Amino acid sequence: LGALINPITTTFLLHALQLLFFAIWVYTHRHPILIKSRDLKYLITFSVISALPLFLFTSAMQHLNIGAVLLIQNVVTLFVSILVEYLTLNKLPSIIQTSYILISITAIALIYLPFEVQSIIGIFFASGVGLTNALTNQLRGQLGQNYTPEKLSLYSSVAGTLLWGIICLLSNSVVTSLLFSTPILLLTLGVYALLNIATTFLINKGFATVPLTLGNTLLLLEIIVGYSLGALFFNEYY
Repeated sequence: LGALINPITTTFLLHALQLLFFAIWVYTHRHPILIKSRDLKYLITFSVISALPLFLFTSAMQHLNIGAVLLIQNVVTLFVSILVEYLTLNKLPSIIQTSYILISITAIALIYLPFEVQSIIGIFFASGVGLTNALTNQLRGQLGQNYTPEKLSLYSSVAGTLLWGIICLLSNSVVTSLLFSTPILLLTLGVYALLNIATTFLINKGFATVPLTLGNTLLLLEIIVGYSLGALFFNEYY
């Protein structure tokens, strides 16, 4: 998809489709969308930061293979989450958790290293995914105590759609031409949107109850999927 649509347009379209879905969901289920004043600054911060990983990931995939992107982003996410928990809670991972993290990172390295550094900017984008994911997940855990996953998804979709819609206009990114695109491209975009909607909801729900570092460690399961997809569809073997 990234080879046919630029990352800015892709990010805007995915947020817009996500906004449509969660707006309908919240309306039909009669969820109140009132925001407590004390949470406003955290919700704004969460909504803005959560709009970044999708663009950064899409951009990173244009410069690095999927293995390199997943390796860099997950390692950065883990280390940032450990740092955040230490700075905010003065909490370090337990021995068992530390062992799990080290084993996980070693396993990732055995799968993906060495990989060719095709692009420094690709590494920058992949690191950005890891950083913004860790910060967003921290806010998910904090806000998830008072707001349902559906409402958090709606708030982040509104911010993402507005932010990337404005950037689309300023960068003259073409959106209307997609209406005349091939059915395969539109189908791919639709599937991507559904997967993104499911991911957003499940992560919002998960981090409401799971500690930050543990949750980010569990997200390493995507490595298994990424490794398989790389081999099956992109001819990337490690």
